[in-house]
Amino acid sequence: MIPDVPTMVVPLRTDEHGTIRIGKTRVLLELVSHATIWVRRLKVLSIAIPV
Repeated sequence: MIPDVPTMVVPLRTDEHGTIRIGKTRVLLELVSHATIWVRRLKVLSIAIPV
């Protein structure tokens, strides 16, 4: 038997231009995604380059 997986409400919305924004803010989902990738790259670099 497969257990019930709880659903999660994700606070995303599409504005009148088709841009995905987070909740009722003006923050773009794309910017958050790019920032997350950038932070991961910085972590990899900080590990690769000894100080």
